[in-house]
Amino acid sequence: MDHRELKNRIYPHFARIAQALASESRLELVDLLSQAPRDIESLAGETGMPAEIVSLDIQMLLAANLVSSEQRGNIIVYELAERSVASVWLALRGLAEARLPEVRQLSAKILPSRDNGQTVPRDRVSDILSEGAQLLDVRPADEFAAGHLTDAVNIPIEELPGRLSELPSNRRIITYCRGEYCMFSDEAAEVLRTNGFDVVRLQGGWLEWQAEGRPTKTLRTILFTDLVDHAAMMSRLGDERGRDVLRENERVTREMLRAHSGTEVKTMGDGFMASFGSVSGAVECAVALQKAFAARDADERLDVRVGLNAGEPIEETGDLFGATVILASRIAAKAQGGEILVADTVRGLCSGKGFLFCDRGDFVPKGFDEPLRVYEVKWRDGSS
Repeated sequence: MDHRELKNRIYPHFARIAQALASESRLELVDLLSQAPRDIESLAGETGMPAEIVSLDIQMLLAANLVSSEQRGNIIVYELAERSVASVWLALRGLAEARLPEVRQLSAKILPSRDNGQTVPRDRVSDILSEGAQLLDVRPADEFAAGHLTDAVNIPIEELPGRLSELPSNRRIITYCRGEYCMFSDEAAEVLRTNGFDVVRLQGGWLEWQAEGRPTKTLRTILFTDLVDHAAMMSRLGDERGRDVLRENERVTREMLRAHSGTEVKTMGDGFMASFGSVSGAVECAVALQKAFAARDADERLDVRVGLNAGEPIEETGDLFGATVILASRIAAKAQGGEILVADTVRGLCSGKGFLFCDRGDFVPKGFDEPLRVYEVKWRDGSS
């Protein structure tokens, strides 16, 4: 094969990437997927486009291998195939900013001024944090859960006016959102400034920060299950029959974990510890688990309690440690057979996802000083 034949055959494949991105609607989808995985309905809601159009655009991105898909329960979730896709989008955007005066003119006309001393360069963030500043992520909770700047707290922009008391009034606040063309951070800075806070905006946002390989954290949801009265069951049934029941528990649990993209961390004989990248996916898995156990047609019931907590656990040699994990275990122990209990953090991150929560009040977990509020997830049909 000579060089001309090579180019004739390979350049059309390069063009496939350009063609897949040659649409303002598909570029916006890439931009949104750089924040967090999403399903078609979520993308349609964010962009204001009909779901049918979003689906067609996603198919074109899939055909060019720029996004990937994953079945999570009853929905299909899409995400960027790799981080370099976001880097290509940033490079394309930067080229347009440099070469097209219309981009610069629109930015100057519409975006708030960011050359007024109230914007912090990304290279300066660590210095300001060392002086006691607080990072504030004002993106939606599911985007924060998918990834965020280290040491940031999350208050979505629409909730900020009602949650100002959660922020330190004696420390500088650094707000950030999705990226340079997201105005959530500007709006947050204005709300905070009006209420007497010392506030600055991060230059760019999550998209630029992540693309530069700067330190980030990912929220994980930890799920614990526990088979109620396991020891009494083994004594009553004997080792052989008791082990058959445990195998059924393991089969159902692992099947539900696979269906909802959960990762089995370890099994404790009569229970499991699992980890999820999606908070709502973890709750969906818990609901599916209880429904599967309830639907079993067997002489021996499987009464399983489930507890969930979300945070930033420590990962080491395939296991997870830290307060997030311990609290998830304590929450599971608080549940009754057939119940799902979740931390307030999980309930907040699942806001608007269609789950029904019932306040079960506070309790002080063993080994902790502060009370923890927990909620029961109502999973039975007709629950109220």
